[in-house]
Amino acid sequence: MENETNNNLKSIFDKYDKKQSKAREEHAKEKSEKELFLDNFAKKVQDVIQPAFDELAESIKSRGHDCKITIEQESHDTEGHTQSAQIRMSIYPNGQRPQSHRLHECPSISFIAGSEAKKVFTHVSTMMLSAGGTSGTHNEYSLENITKEIVEKEVIYLLSECFGK
Repeated sequence: MENETNNNLKSIFDKYDKKQSKAREEHAKEKSEKELFLDNFAKKVQDVIQPAFDELAESIKSRGHDCKITIEQESHDTEGHTQSAQIRMSIYPNGQRPQSHRLHECPSISFIAGSEAKKVFTHVSTMMLSAGGTSGTHNEYSLENITKEIVEKEVIYLLSECFGK
């Protein structure tokens, strides 16, 4: 092989290797930012959202209703779909839990970690057994803006939509 050809090949592959190295660095940076966001979300759940949910659940239960608080970590299914990290409060009016295939017919509020957007979304379902309702994204917050007062405001909104009309 000629020296010029050898130099051309070296130049081509050096450029390719440089691009690949830069892509790996960017991917690692994005991954570490995502992991940091998810860690901070978990801390916010532990320090702010869950304690507020627990306090609100006691008030809800004192009026004869029931609640369930669940926490899910981000996960991926076999097809690569992402299930976002979240904390959800499900409310069971009059303490009646529906059959498992009808759980979606109970009021609920979720704080969901949007790890790609680095935002937290609230999802509210005002569905009531045999009464219908709506379900969808309600608000969007930056992680640092979520306070006990925000959590309370979101739950009060849900309760007013379900019980206050």
